[in-house]
Amino acid sequence: MDILPLAVALLGLLALALVWRRDQEAARRRHDGFLDDCRRLFERGIVTRGATAYPTLRGRHRGRTVTLLPFVEALTPRKLPSLWLAVQLEGPTGARATLDVLMRPLGVEFYSPSAGLPHRIDPPPGWPGEAVVKCDDPDALPDGPALDAIAELLREPRLKEILITPDSLRLVWQADEGDRGGYLLFRQARFAADRLDAGRLEGWLDRLHALDEALRPAAPERLALRA
Repeated sequence: MDILPLAVALLGLLALALVWRRDQEAARRRHDGFLDDCRRLFERGIVTRGATAYPTLRGRHRGRTVTLLPFVEALTPRKLPSLWLAVQLEGPTGARATLDVLMRPLGVEFYSPSAGLPHRIDPPPGWPGEAVVKCDDPDALPDGPALDAIAELLREPRLKEILITPDSLRLVWQADEGDRGGYLLFRQARFAADRLDAGRLEGWLDRLHALDEALRPAAPERLALRA
């Protein structure tokens, strides 16, 4: 039996495995620095590099604890992968219920609690029609100033989700879109940005704090949202 073809095939597979491992390690090293330029925006900012592809940053911003969590979504065959960034403001918000606003859902948003919330309501006037709005208590929704602040946020084309709970606020927005060639040829989620621009993040932090402030004052009239 001629074992040469088998040996060549095995060597070829080994070479491919080594190349894949090298590429994965190089990508991991690039990802590890993704949030480094943003640490200057935070007091006591700590970057944690764990088992996920991207690190997490947690620190104080304007006296509040903020967590940054980048993650990749590549679950839709006909759509390029997205690098999302969840920006979460922790602590009491003034909200009396959980409200989730998800833009253009595709059914693969594993990070969103939208599917588990019991009540779906129509988007209020001024909100885009493609927003899916869900909550756990339709009688305890935000007042007029907060609804206006949400409407302003929803004008941002890269915004994916707004999550409001009594204990935290979270915005999820698209930090980057995958390279078409790398995804179509190799089904790999490759992104151009190795580091997140601090100025760009600062704009989203401003929007998050503005929403937090809008949730706090008591509005003279409540705008009723109906299922």
